[in-house]
Amino acid sequence: MAYRLAGAFGTLRATARTRHRFFSTTSSYTSSSLGEGFSSFKVLKLESQQPPAHTETSTLALAAAYALAPRTLALAPYTLALAPHTRMHTSGVLLPLQEKLPSSSPDLFEDEETFAELDSTYETIDACMKAIDVDAEFPEDYQVTNESKLAADIASHYITDATRKGHKRIIKAYILYHLNKAKENSYTWDPKAVTENTPFDITAFITKKCGKVEDGCEGRKMSTAVSTRAALTYYYRLLRPYEPTISWSVDSAGLCRGLPTRSRVVHEFISGLERMKARDGETPQSTRAINFDDMQRLYKRCVVDLKGNERREGITVYLFAFLLMLRIDEVINLDFECIEFKNGASYFEISHKTRKNAQTGCRQNWFLHANDVDTFLCPLRALMRLAILYGEKNPCTGPLFLQIKAGAVQWGLRFSSSLLGRALMSDLQQLGYLKWALYGTHSFRRGGCQYRLKRCGWSIDMVAAWGGWSQQEAATMFRYFYSPNDNHEHMFEYDRPAQKRRKIF
Repeated sequence: MAYRLAGAFGTLRATARTRHRFFSTTSSYTSSSLGEGFSSFKVLKLESQQPPAHTETSTLALAAAYALAPRTLALAPYTLALAPHTRMHTSGVLLPLQEKLPSSSPDLFEDEETFAELDSTYETIDACMKAIDVDAEFPEDYQVTNESKLAADIASHYITDATRKGHKRIIKAYILYHLNKAKENSYTWDPKAVTENTPFDITAFITKKCGKVEDGCEGRKMSTAVSTRAALTYYYRLLRPYEPTISWSVDSAGLCRGLPTRSRVVHEFISGLERMKARDGETPQSTRAINFDDMQRLYKRCVVDLKGNERREGITVYLFAFLLMLRIDEVINLDFECIEFKNGASYFEISHKTRKNAQTGCRQNWFLHANDVDTFLCPLRALMRLAILYGEKNPCTGPLFLQIKAGAVQWGLRFSSSLLGRALMSDLQQLGYLKWALYGTHSFRRGGCQYRLKRCGWSIDMVAAWGGWSQQEAATMFRYFYSPNDNHEHMFEYDRPAQKRRKIF
């Protein structure tokens, strides 16, 4: 059953309006007062999408709940963690310019012939994309009964919608590249045909994307080559549903079997590209962990130092990713329905239906408690700030972390990982981090793992359970504990006597 936080957020907003009535000097809270404050929160079943008109609270409840928030909370409105130079992308995906198809309007071209050629190109692309919209294992003529339709729908979930969307974007760019190249060199290229030259078509496209800029290519990273190969494997697998998926061969008659992305030509090309980039100093770097001190600096940067409309609420996203050890896509996909308050308790429960390593619906729950010692890491204070930011119009349903545009909350528009990544880079640069490029949005998951292990004293099995790692992922989990990019400058402390050794994390 999904729950709403309308009562809780209504109480938190009310405390901001009545702060001077109950507090004259600085105030702090304890877990016991917190429990009294939250005892009045009405955790409502999701029966209606309309927010409640009013939430009754006692004076004691208002006072205790408001004690959650730093005194700066009521001084100015907040905005999400958007750098001043950040553009708002409603889709949450930053598309490279060369992968966007221009509008097919005759006014953009010199003559009707050019427009007709371009229109034909788009029709070809549309036909190819339509061919892979329905999985070939379950074609439309098969879907004649309810059971077969259900089977086709189930089969479509073997990859996520976000992954499928990314694959299709790459496939469109691949087809458009070769159609344009064929036109320039006066030959015919069929996007649905698979020949002995198809592996070379694949390597040519990846070369254009990942080759050196000085050679006329785009100079993208190795990750682009990997994602391109995965997308084209998806494309050719759906075009050739009855072919082997792990091999490629061409017989003496020119008959091709298998997938061209599995060919030796593509395999050797990818290996050579990886070594070339490593030789040129483009070896992939694991993101450096965000540690305890980094979180304190980010809080000071986003909440304490900034004034008025500059104050940014992205620290809440940072904090949840850090404490829950979530991937950034998982934390921004949290909804109000994922959070449940227990009456009288100094904690709240978070549930996440699906995660990257648990996409079969196995729900994982976390319990986050009030933090009286390190208040900048307190998740309840973070929710207080969100309650003030969202105001009385908050329906308390849908995305938990919303986009802000021109100071206004964009209801229903989920915060995107691309915006968060750029905001983090901006914050680290403003804080004077010389190696800011080593950090990324995954730094919070790695940092949260090390924080729980080194500073909180958790055991390995506690970290594994909290982070959602299975026994088969032990090697993966170890890479979160250690990376050459983490704290290597503190090695001079390692051999000091324990009583003199500085606590690194």
